[in-house]
Amino acid sequence: VILMAHNPAITYAGTGVEIQPDEFYFKPVPGSIIVDPWRTITELPGCQVMHYGNPKQRKPVVNGAFLTPVYAGSISKEINDRFRFKLDGSQPAIYIANVRIECINSDSQANEFIKQIKQKVSLKDSDRVIFITQHEGLYAHGVMLKTHLQKYWSELKNHQYYYANELKSHHTAQRLANDPNSTYNHLNFDSIFEWVYPDKCVVPHDYENKKHLFLSYNRVLRTHRCQLVAELKKNNLIEGNLVSFVPVGEFYKNVRLTPQQVLSSDPNLSADQVKEYVSLLTEKLVIDEYDASQNGPTVADHYQTSILSVVAETTWNQGEIFISEKTYKAIAHGHPFILVAPAGTLQTLRGMGFKTFDGIIDEAYDKIENHTLRLQAIVKELQRLSKLDPFARRLTYNALNQIAQENSETYKRVYGNYNGSLFDFLSKNANG
Repeated sequence: VILMAHNPAITYAGTGVEIQPDEFYFKPVPGSIIVDPWRTITELPGCQVMHYGNPKQRKPVVNGAFLTPVYAGSISKEINDRFRFKLDGSQPAIYIANVRIECINSDSQANEFIKQIKQKVSLKDSDRVIFITQHEGLYAHGVMLKTHLQKYWSELKNHQYYYANELKSHHTAQRLANDPNSTYNHLNFDSIFEWVYPDKCVVPHDYENKKHLFLSYNRVLRTHRCQLVAELKKNNLIEGNLVSFVPVGEFYKNVRLTPQQVLSSDPNLSADQVKEYVSLLTEKLVIDEYDASQNGPTVADHYQTSILSVVAETTWNQGEIFISEKTYKAIAHGHPFILVAPAGTLQTLRGMGFKTFDGIIDEAYDKIENHTLRLQAIVKELQRLSKLDPFARRLTYNALNQIAQENSETYKRVYGNYNGSLFDFLSKNANG
């Protein structure tokens, strides 16, 4: 009998030490009984696994299994905490596979990963596999996964698998399928909360310290960030505000791009627009000592000394809504915001229980599908706000701040709640 009194994956979670929850200090003898109060070991060949001391054992039962380890802190761990998985191969089953970006970065890695997954399961037509692609880079992440699945698991049919990630919209479902008439399934969830801790986002907001109208971080080069910074320069909105920008920056790890490369790949821009924007993006913009070229810590002073955030989100023109830590940081810090993001993003936030600033800020931009016109509307509103007289500026901030503080309290309440259609799907397919 082996009592799992110490689970290294949970103990060392967040320290950078990568340990799997079913990794032992020794080799268990076949026939052993594994007593696991942590509930992270789902099965071990030749051994019996028992979970104990957990009232959640009365949790709903899903017919299926995990095909990858349940890492502490991952969405898989949350799923395992909410549901009990038990496999009956004669019935339709649901399988969960956590797909880390390093598993599919190359053909050889993807081939090995998919090979390991296939060895663990013999799929029936009624079975479903949920591939979890968590955190940023999810659009490229999903494209790579689909490409590798088609190559190394060609017998897997479209209706047999789902992508699950933090996308709030379903436009990308059809885009990834590369066929608007094909069957494609997408499930979403919230887990970006893991990146922004409420207790680390407490800053004073005294109007007397609000020296700047807005704060805008633009580290990773993306088309809308290049366009935003260029438009800010054209309209004399850089001076006196907190804006960062790196003209030659990291797009993905070890991949560095220039504004020319990024903007030229945007099908929504003309050659003349690209030329004009590139001419405005030659210099690095630095906020005090903050190194904009690094994905460094949040600088609370930036929120303390500015009235609002102009958040250049991760997505813009791909037809997908993704609310990242960039927006959550502004919310958690009690900071009003304008979102440079896909149309409908503000509406999505309101659906999550947060308030936006319509009536104080002109938020008509959130309904503009045309990307160029949407950005122009945002810049026009920043121009209006920048021209407010001192009295109107203070009244405006007071109204914005009241909503921002309510949002901060809402964030504290919902922090750590992993919701979304993924959990709805599992609940509908669970017994008990």
